[in-house]
Amino acid sequence: MGTVASAEWIAQRQRKVADLEFSPELSVTIEQRVTGDNEDVWHVEIDAGQVTFRSGPHPNPTLTLTGSRPTIEAIRSGRQSAQRAFLDGELKVGGDISALLDSHVQLENVAALLAAAI
Repeated sequence: MGTVASAEWIAQRQRKVADLEFSPELSVTIEQRVTGDNEDVWHVEIDAGQVTFRSGPHPNPTLTLTGSRPTIEAIRSGRQSAQRAFLDGELKVGGDISALLDSHVQLENVAALLAAAI
């Protein structure tokens, strides 16, 4: 596995979500921030049914997820769920959550997308 937010890591995430389907009408950007000594930032754009991972911040993300490196690593390894991290205040969610709530199927795909991203 490549370094978080490296070109290799971004390409791996892109491959992991290649089969997810999104409504052509859905247009959202989800930014992930890993805080700590070596902050990492990347974002995922869903536009016209296509998903694109990019390194770095987005100028106007729809949704922002922020967590410490230990929290994100715990989620990635399966030692902690994202839901538990959110409820415990360890994973912060900001922005327009309602933009993702267009349908149940969309939410399942967004959840799979976020699991691939973390």
